[in-house]
Amino acid sequence: MHGSSAAPQQPPAAALPAAIRPPLVAAVLIPLAIFVAASYANYRVIEGEVHLRASRGADVVREHALRAFAVYELILDQVQRHAAGRPWSALERSRELHEFLRALDDHSEETSSVFVLGPEGRRWVSSRTFPMAAFEATDREYFRFFRDGGKGVFVSGSM
Repeated sequence: MHGSSAAPQQPPAAALPAAIRPPLVAAVLIPLAIFVAASYANYRVIEGEVHLRASRGADVVREHALRAFAVYELILDQVQRHAAGRPWSALERSRELHEFLRALDDHSEETSSVFVLGPEGRRWVSSRTFPMAAFEATDREYFRFFRDGGKGVFVSGSM
């Protein structure tokens, strides 16, 4: 006779009575469904708040930029009026122009310096230092813009 090595049999798992299964499933699925629905509703509320805050932040930045550009245009107008009719040879040696630029800069929170660049792109009059040392600016984007006939306000990328 052959020896049979049958594995010991496990007793069958006790089956839940059919009457208990639906309430047990409901006890798990209903709270899970409520949790998922509440999480989604909370997500939508937070998403709306994020969009609202981002929109308000963008409005604040836009308003600040508009105010800053208004100040820049006023400064540009003042410098143009102050320098009008004077040749560059007189402007580049003018301590009075330097003092004027420094006063404009001192009264503006939006500027870190105010300067006038000569037509050749190498000589400056600045609010910071007088006399200003020669500095090569012909390779700068703002110089090329105006040299090539650009008009108005020019905003370059970061330097």
